[in-house]
Amino acid sequence: MVVLASAKANTPRTTDQRPDQVRPEHRRVRSRITERVRQEAVELYMSGISAVEVAERLDLGKSTVLRILKQADVAIRPQGPRLT
Repeated sequence: MVVLASAKANTPRTTDQRPDQVRPEHRRVRSRITERVRQEAVELYMSGISAVEVAERLDLGKSTVLRILKQADVAIRPQGPRLT
C-alpha cells in the first residue's frame, strides 16, 4: 500500500492562526451612493482630477466613478497622460 502526502500540505494554514493574525478581506460594503458623494465625484472630476484619483479619494471603484459621471452627462476626458 502506498501512503500519499496529506492534501492539506499545499493549502494555506489559516485555521492554526490566532484571530488577530488572520488578515481581513478588503471589501467595502456600501448599500447606496448618496447624492452628496455623486456631486463630489462630479466636482472633483470637473476640477481636473482623474477618474482614478476621484475613485481613490471617495473610496469608490473607477467604473463606479465613470458611471456617475456618465449619468451626470459629464464629458469624459481621454485616458492616458496629458500632453502639454
